[in-house]
Amino acid sequence: MTKPAHSPLMTMASRRQTTFTIALLVILTFLHPTPAWTAVADNFASTGDAHASFDTKPKDAHSNPPPHASSDDWGSFYDPKNVFCGQYDCYKILGFDYFSWGDDPPSLKDITKSYRSLSRQWHPDKNKAKGAREKFVAISKAYEVLTNSDKRKEYDHFRDRPDEYFKKYGSGVLWQYAPKSDATFIIIIILVAGSAFTYYAQMSKWQRIADHLIKAAVEDLSPREGGSAESIEIREQALKTLAEMKKESAAKEQSANGDNTSKNLKTGDKKKKEKASKMSSKEKKEKDKEELRPIIVKLVNEIHDFGAGFHKPTIKDLLGQD
Repeated sequence: MTKPAHSPLMTMASRRQTTFTIALLVILTFLHPTPAWTAVADNFASTGDAHASFDTKPKDAHSNPPPHASSDDWGSFYDPKNVFCGQYDCYKILGFDYFSWGDDPPSLKDITKSYRSLSRQWHPDKNKAKGAREKFVAISKAYEVLTNSDKRKEYDHFRDRPDEYFKKYGSGVLWQYAPKSDATFIIIIILVAGSAFTYYAQMSKWQRIADHLIKAAVEDLSPREGGSAESIEIREQALKTLAEMKKESAAKEQSANGDNTSKNLKTGDKKKKEKASKMSSKEKKEKDKEELRPIIVKLVNEIHDFGAGFHKPTIKDLLGQD
């Protein structure tokens, strides 16, 4: 039986159909380059057969998951305590995309198949590349998590609930509790510090009055100039004490030079008078102040309480008692 010859019209129509189909497939390939459309486009481009058979059914997403050579492809997950796969996505480590499988998650068989393939690829005994051991450990951990039904269920639950993860496992902030301190020791330290502050504050109050009293007594200030009856009294006591000290000093010198002639005594008295006459009144006043100051300071320091709360610190002050 002879084949019917094709008419020129039918041949031209077939060619136009083929050209249109190829153009359509090329456009679809650029817009959505899925493996199925790409394969068909390549088939048409190589054979030019418009009636070539092809399967447009998408391949199983879990049948052959691509091996991931870089941890950059492992996604991310909030797992600061490393309960699951740390900062990486357990599914991504084994080549699965949680957001693309829809209602068809990878089965235990798919996970095992992917694990075996990747573990063979990255086993440190077979792969000497840098970081192979770390990748193998991560792959093993991902397999351990995803093949444990309870662990996998918890992992899927925490994916969009980092707050619940935090409540159960805590955050990634690194802190630790300090070792327990002896409460008695802490209390003692606080009491000592408080007592030292109280002592310093009370002593400063007393010292302000004491400095003012010393200045008034040394400068011989009148009440109008800032002095007081107390400063005048202290100055008088200091002058009496200074006079007694000079008298005692002169007596000691005289007893030490008991065999000196009257001529030498007269000569010495004359020299002292000449030296005193050469001093100006201002210099003499300053000299008297310097002689009086240590005596006045000693007398003021013997006063423990100036009244109105200006007193030297006592045990009651340190204990906080009135």
